[in-house]
Amino acid sequence: MAGELKLFLQEVEAMKDTLPGALIVVADGNCKGTAERRKEFSSQDSIARLGDQVVYAIPDPHIERWILVDAQAFKKVFGTGCRALPAVKCVKGEYKKILREEFRNADFVPALGGREYAVDIVEAMDLDRASREDNAFSECVKSLRGLMNRLKCTPGI
Repeated sequence: MAGELKLFLQEVEAMKDTLPGALIVVADGNCKGTAERRKEFSSQDSIARLGDQVVYAIPDPHIERWILVDAQAFKKVFGTGCRALPAVKCVKGEYKKILREEFRNADFVPALGGREYAVDIVEAMDLDRASREDNAFSECVKSLRGLMNRLKCTPGI
């Protein structure tokens, strides 16, 4: 992932006249944790030059946790809530397994494992409630809100 990001940033730098107003880096924590993964990406010179225009969305340990973080949003989308999430576990495939179980409990069989419904779940989410449930999610929401506020204040954007 870091290598792909580096290549992307090289392409962005080649377009000096049309640099993006923001960059959102999305990657699973993969049991390294949010801070360690952010450090991996932020150490690249190109990202450092973008400064506060970079936001990191790093679920710890995996994105499936964020899909399940707001049981009420899950209920709005699938008709039944999901159980409270366990403390962060770093077991490969654990959150995929939990997500599959919750879909089964809702009598729902997603074709792509459920990630295809992430947008529906996020639209139904109470971001503040979800932020209280997961620190990495809370960090991401705070960073995105800060970015949106900065962009609102930037002339020409």
